[in-house]
Amino acid sequence: MKTIHNSNHVSSLTSRLGFLLVFASSFTSIYSISLAAEAESPALRIVSGDSIVFIGNTFAERMGLFGYFEMFLHSKYPHHQLKIRHMGWSADEVALRPRPKGFGDRHRSLTQEKADVIFACFGMNESFAGADGLSQFEIDLGTLIQDLHAHHYNGESSPQIVLISPVAHQNLGGFLPDGREHNKSLELYTKSMAKVARGRNILFVDLFTPSGQMFALPSPKKLTSNGIHLTAYGYWRVSQLLARSLGLVEKIDPPDGTKSSDFESLSRAIYDKNYSFFFHWRPPNMEYVHGGRNRLPGAERMPEELDQLYDIVGQMDRRIWRMDKPRPEQVWSHIPAGPPLWSSTPTYTGIRVPEIGKIVKRGGDEHEGQGDVLTPVEAKKEFHLAKGYEINLYASEENFPIANPVAMHFDAQGRLWVANSPTWPHPEVGVPPSDSIVILEDSDHDGRADKHSVFIDRLDMIHGFALAMAARILHKPRTSSMSRIPTETIEPTIIVWCFMDLGAKMWNIRSIISSGDPTALCILWKAFFFIPRLSHLMVRDA
Repeated sequence: MKTIHNSNHVSSLTSRLGFLLVFASSFTSIYSISLAAEAESPALRIVSGDSIVFIGNTFAERMGLFGYFEMFLHSKYPHHQLKIRHMGWSADEVALRPRPKGFGDRHRSLTQEKADVIFACFGMNESFAGADGLSQFEIDLGTLIQDLHAHHYNGESSPQIVLISPVAHQNLGGFLPDGREHNKSLELYTKSMAKVARGRNILFVDLFTPSGQMFALPSPKKLTSNGIHLTAYGYWRVSQLLARSLGLVEKIDPPDGTKSSDFESLSRAIYDKNYSFFFHWRPPNMEYVHGGRNRLPGAERMPEELDQLYDIVGQMDRRIWRMDKPRPEQVWSHIPAGPPLWSSTPTYTGIRVPEIGKIVKRGGDEHEGQGDVLTPVEAKKEFHLAKGYEINLYASEENFPIANPVAMHFDAQGRLWVANSPTWPHPEVGVPPSDSIVILEDSDHDGRADKHSVFIDRLDMIHGFALAMAARILHKPRTSSMSRIPTETIEPTIIVWCFMDLGAKMWNIRSIISSGDPTALCILWKAFFFIPRLSHLMVRDA
């Protein structure tokens, strides 16, 4: 269908019908996609109380953010009380697991979770080695499967293993790599995975072939952000392929746009659980948990706090089990749209935070013990200044909402921008993050700040920010409240980076713009989709 994009001749209704026709055609054609795994693999067995763990690369890691397949499993087996954990780690390969010192091997985590079913997602990173790396990949993959089968993580039997191939490389053009040569390599590695799976008699799902066919079809929304990493819509579509390949669903109706309250509440509960588990399994500053700093006095509570967090994750599991579930087919009744779930972190409403007992001294570097906290007046007396110099207090936490400042910059107007991280070095268990950037101003020029504004808050482990003299809005959505902001040079610009999920803030920032707040923020949208857990925002100060 050819649509002429001319507002003088085409009504909004026609445009909408065009979109729906394209989408309906695209969705219907998904059933022409071949799913070879249906005939080649043994059946997946899910029983009540199963512990299901996803391991592997970025594809597996981001399944915890886009929880469509997990929601489907809970809806397919609403009374099974499934425990689902996402242990994917970007850059993981079959024979490569970059981890901090003291983190432990793969078996430690799988044993803790008592894994019954393991979804192993590999092949994408390894495929960049090309044909030369194929034989070693087969050896390493066979060794991994044998090693997993040799363990009884649940205390009774070997785990059921589901081997998942990588998706195809979508050609997006522009400055992104051409995926045609890479797809040749991906096809080789997918066939190799199928061969190993047959030899080991384990279930194998070929996502490369159907995703490649899907990428060749017209799509109303982007399926990948850079050719190999799926968007929310991409995970929505691929979760359907996965469910069909595993024989868990026979028919998926085209979406009708409905979204039940069961869907909303369950998706929120799943994300909150995954968010909390992520901080338990991969806490920031892991040097304080697993590494050389875990014996410092400031790290004495870390083991107990991890136990607190794991208890909270268990409470969230039980909350999911109690909830009403949508019908399995309703998981795909509407396409992803609107604010993502991670636009707000968990509130922990109704969650009980276990108490921590007395601190047990574990020894270590006693010379780094707790110091005395001085008042600003007392701290000023401790300075030893060279002759001719003087020092004065500009601002303190006694007068302004600043704490644990990690970075600060003066702008061209003489205002001091301060990045605060009360969350540092770890989020407090059961408490939403509260990092912020505060702007301090000395309006009467007496050397002391006398007014402030909170530029942005509810950040998570802010690492820093940078002010620039000017920038240009690189991308502006046509249908958003930001469309009224001209694409022009702006100043000053601030680039912010945080530990995790800062991309979530794009939606909160949009609400600021919609409300007419004088602080207008223009976002570099692309950054979030390229780096899911370390994102950048470009922000304009009015």
